[in-house]
Amino acid sequence: MTEIVYRSDMKVELVESWGSDEMVARAARVSTNSDLLDQGKIRGLIGYLIRNGHMSPLAHVGATFRLESPLFVRDQMVRHKFLDPNIQSLRFSEASPEFYLPAPDRPLYNAGSGAHPKLVNSHPDDRPLETFVREEFTHSAEEAWISYTNMLEYGVAEEVARGVLPTNLYTSAYWTSNLWGWMNFIEKRIESESNKPQAEIQNVALQISKILEDLFPVTMGAWGNLQEEDK
Repeated sequence: MTEIVYRSDMKVELVESWGSDEMVARAARVSTNSDLLDQGKIRGLIGYLIRNGHMSPLAHVGATFRLESPLFVRDQMVRHKFLDPNIQSLRFSEASPEFYLPAPDRPLYNAGSGAHPKLVNSHPDDRPLETFVREEFTHSAEEAWISYTNMLEYGVAEEVARGVLPTNLYTSAYWTSNLWGWMNFIEKRIESESNKPQAEIQNVALQISKILEDLFPVTMGAWGNLQEEDK
């Protein structure tokens, strides 16, 4: 059997970006016919835009990322209508034997509820959750991969055989949005008093946020300050 690779990382790579903090300022100043002038100091203007919810100038800058993640993370991301994906198709290509396995420090027990999750590292009855989860994940992946490859070898079409693959299979996708759309994603997928995102998609959001902070330091800085004030 082909060797199965287990991993727990969410791999986020910047493919390209467009625009700059200055472009945000120019898009805002076109309303006063001053977009072609020397923009000079823009920090105050961008801070004003963010504080007052004038977000349309942020639609003129953005970024594309390539993400390797389990299918269950991809399925959460497609819910964000401002993100435009192009996703690896298992109708037209064979899957690779790479499966997600929770990292040793990943909390496994929900001490809260479905609506208000509170994940912790240990079970109240001292059950060895890490060992149990690891065994179940690897067993599921091995059985699914055997079924998948058996069907392909027997001549079953990829679009049918893929049906036995679990949601911890890794997939690749390109994700594109303007800065306003990425802010919307980050706001929903980083933990706050009102948001309790799953750890894996929060990891994606944190990586993307860090990259955007380097690309658009003034705009992301102003937005980050507002997020802190709202806590």
